[in-house]
Order: sequence, then structure tokens, then C-alpha cells
Amino acid sequence: MFSGYLEQFLESLYAEHGLSENSIIAYKKDIKDFLEYLQQGNIELQTSANTLHEYIVNLSTIRHLSNRSIARKVAAIKHFYRFLISENYCKGGLFEAFRPPKHRIDLPKTLTQSTVQKILATCDKNTSPKGIRTAAIIHLLYATGIRVSELISIKVDDIKNKNCKDELYNLTIIGKGQKERIVLFENRTKILLDKYLSVRQNFISDKNRNNQFLFCTNAKKGHITRQTIRILLKNVVTQANVTESISPHVLRHSFASHMLEQGVDLRSIQTLLGHSDISTTQIYTHIQKCKLKKILEKTHPLAKKHFQNKTT
Repeated sequence: MFSGYLEQFLESLYAEHGLSENSIIAYKKDIKDFLEYLQQGNIELQTSANTLHEYIVNLSTIRHLSNRSIARKVAAIKHFYRFLISENYCKGGLFEAFRPPKHRIDLPKTLTQSTVQKILATCDKNTSPKGIRTAAIIHLLYATGIRVSELISIKVDDIKNKNCKDELYNLTIIGKGQKERIVLFENRTKILLDKYLSVRQNFISDKNRNNQFLFCTNAKKGHITRQTIRILLKNVVTQANVTESISPHVLRHSFASHMLEQGVDLRSIQTLLGHSDISTTQIYTHIQKCKLKKILEKTHPLAKKHFQNKTT
């Protein structure tokens, strides 16, 4: 019975809210965990805030989840129950007043500009078709700040002609919530994409020549996977002798941080990243404050004097 409600909810997320496949999978997992908890305890779907509190205690003490993970699960559960109430499967007012545990906001990991350039330079050394594809992928991720899920969904026709006035190129992206936005990238990345397009046919068989994905494969979905991109990036990072652990999303964070360093305003960065809320973008200002603090501690005369006094 519970599974039927869950499937209806997931269908509404896709049809009415336009959420991506990855977001729907995350919702499904979080809500399924809670429904299994109810079934194991013979608890009715029409439950109380006390049940949710006990579930959170279980997540924290038995499963040892972080407050951030717990808060995400609670948000998914509350969204699910709002759907149940709207469909008259449950009575109202169950969890709306409930507040999940607060979690510490961790600053996103970023790379220095010199580290990024080192990685990009390593990409450019491999001139094989696979090397050209890897270079195009990594350059595009950093040049635009797009999510890896957005990158794998790009179609060849999404790349627009060069804007002769400012030498920037347009790329249509379908982001979270199926929202469309235009991102820009410069000539160096366009040259790499052109090189990749010249060898793109190496990655699909003759029967799949009509495949429209930019980074195409012969797989059922027709495009390269997020896991493959992670592996490609890991290999390049190793070849570049960079010891940091780097995911594709770190390139997105680095793009935003470096744009801010160059004086780009926060609203523009919000638009480029596809953030619906400016507060999500504001996290990058905290990164800049931390960097400035370290610079100040190393360079300001009073800070240097304080440091010397502590070491003598």
C-alpha cells in the first residue's frame, strides 16, 4: 500500500515539478527508508511528529548519519506528506511544525587557479580521440561551471554559433527542475570542442550515427555516464601529479570561486550556475573571506608581528 503512494508521489515530481532523474532517485531512497521504518514498527501512515523524531534518533544513533543527511531526509518526508495531504490520503498538520536538527554549513572545496591550469595543461597533452574527448569534457566543466548531470545531457545542436562581438559561445543547458539557461564559454574551449567533434564518430557505431548527445556512447542511454567522467578526471589529476581528491563538482565550485575572485558580481554567477536562490551562491563569498583572512595573517604588519611574538 505504501509503495503505491510513493510511486504516485514520484510521478508528480516528474510531471508537475520537472525534477531530474537523479533528484527523483534521491527522493525515492529517502522516503522508502522512512516507509520501511513505519512498516517494521507496524506504524500507520497517518502518524505523528513523535514518530519522525524517533526516526531521526534512529538515523543519528544507529545509522550514524550526519545532521546534513538527516535534514535532507526530513525535507523529503515532509514533501511526501504534503502530497499525501493534498490527495486526501492523510490529514493535515502532521510535520509542518517539525524542525530538523541544524547542520554545520561546510564550505565547498575549491582549487587554486594554478592547480586548475595544471590539470587542463595535462589534458591537452593526450592527442588520441579519447584524450581529446577527456580534454573537451574537463575544459567545458571548468569553463562553464555546469553540473556533470547537465554536461552528459548536452546535445550537439545545443552549441550555438560564435558571437563575433565578444568571442563567446552559447550553450543551452537544461538544469534542475528542467529549467533552461544559456551559458557562455570562450574560444579556447570552443577549439577543443571542435577538435572533439571531428573525432566524435569514434565513440559510436554505424547503427547509432543518429545519436544526438554531444558526449555520445553506444550504451542504452546514449551518453557518457557521470561515473565515467569521474574516472577520466581522476586519471588526469593523477597524471598531473595533483595529490588532492577532485570530483567534477569541485571544478564547478572552482569556476564560481575564481569568477568571484575576478570581480564578477554574485547575481551573474548565480545565473551562470543556474541557482534558483541567491543564498546558494552566497556560500562562495565565505570562501573568499577565508582566503582573505589567510592572506591578511601572512602579510599584514600587525598580524606578522603577533605571529613573531608567539614564536619567540
